[in-house]
Amino acid sequence: MQRYFTHEKHLTVEGFERLLKLVPSNVIHIFQNLKELTIKNCGSLVEVFESHGVDAKQMHAMIHYKIEALNLYFLPKLINLWKNYGGVLGFQKLRILKVQHCGNLCNLFSPSIARSLVQLRHLRVHSCHMMEEITTKEDEESEGPNNAKIVFPLLNKLELRYIPNLKCFCSGTFNIDLPSCEEMIIEKCPMMTTFCYGSVTTAKLPHIYKGSYEYVDIMGDLNMTIYHANESLKVHTFSICNHNN
Repeated sequence: MQRYFTHEKHLTVEGFERLLKLVPSNVIHIFQNLKELTIKNCGSLVEVFESHGVDAKQMHAMIHYKIEALNLYFLPKLINLWKNYGGVLGFQKLRILKVQHCGNLCNLFSPSIARSLVQLRHLRVHSCHMMEEITTKEDEESEGPNNAKIVFPLLNKLELRYIPNLKCFCSGTFNIDLPSCEEMIIEKCPMMTTFCYGSVTTAKLPHIYKGSYEYVDIMGDLNMTIYHANESLKVHTFSICNHNN
């Protein structure tokens, strides 16, 4: 069975209601050659890639996944995609990441995982009601001033839709660079008042799409644009409420 999975290129895992972890740490190499992975309707899944307990030195040749597309749909108990203890996992080939209807997920990745996503081109997060941030700040203090920047060099499209508790893309004070981003959608994220708490650079981004055929031009920088867009939404909502009363 392990030999079969080791050579598989495309895999869909669907409807396994008792599955808790897709890739336990003792077989973390099993999907090393997989290029596309879709997981959906697994009601008990709490973690996709478990790296806790893996010795990074011993597993060095077995931790760089070739996955190019990762799709996660309707996983209500999912807590972690990849809790990267000790920098064990690498996803340098990942181009597309789509996460939809994962209601228990609070964030997607740590800064160290984010930095490894050098090929990521399209990121979509949709209807994840508990999510407060995309990138955490959990290892911020241990990283030092030399790692104060996170770059997504090839990310062209970012979609954040219907995430009611999302406050920001990154809660740390990292400076974020999105040099290739030309399309950004932030729709129905009423709690989001900034993109990050450091600086953010988006050289090619002309505007943000808010849904309902409404665009907001970039004003100054992305943080300022999101703040003003959120404030105008509050004013608009307040006016509607007063009019209805």
